[in-house]
Amino acid sequence: MLMRNRMLLGGYRKPVLMTTGAGPGTITPNTAGYALSGFADTCFAWLDAPKTQGKWYWEVVKQGSHGLFGIADDVATSASYGGYSGANAGIYTTTPSLWADAGWTGASWGGGWSGAAVANGDVLGFALDVDSKTLRIYQNNTLAATLSWTSGPTTLWPLIAFQFGPAAQVNLGPSGCTYAPPAGYTHI
Repeated sequence: MLMRNRMLLGGYRKPVLMTTGAGPGTITPNTAGYALSGFADTCFAWLDAPKTQGKWYWEVVKQGSHGLFGIADDVATSASYGGYSGANAGIYTTTPSLWADAGWTGASWGGGWSGAAVANGDVLGFALDVDSKTLRIYQNNTLAATLSWTSGPTTLWPLIAFQFGPAAQVNLGPSGCTYAPPAGYTHI
């Protein structure tokens, strides 16, 4: 299954949202970005905005259990149970727990998750610095975790994966994001 959705917000062009894998799912473009629901364990969504350099920011609003949000290096190959494959990293919202798959040499989550339990309605902000090899995750505009790595994937995509069909809202751009990007970062 491959789906494309595009929307222009003011002078900001929202990246296309794509899906990979099999199974049902609904993508609804809205003024903030995209609403996603009903995805199977074998399907995931990703923003068609591959990044090889720079500092980028986007948000995901948790709307159900079992969301897996972060970054991936391979968005073309689907896998079972979570739908994603390749080297990817991020947060599994139910616990919450942090993960970095094989392929991230020197990967470290530093002090781990310092935020609270992730509740429905929480805004998770993702600040990716490809040049410095870091991914910072914010919970309601407070830094909650930082992943760093020494080598590994060189092209990365924002990942929105699911287990057991939850919903999520992806916030994009200056008019869609709830919070401003950290200093020096740009909306993806």
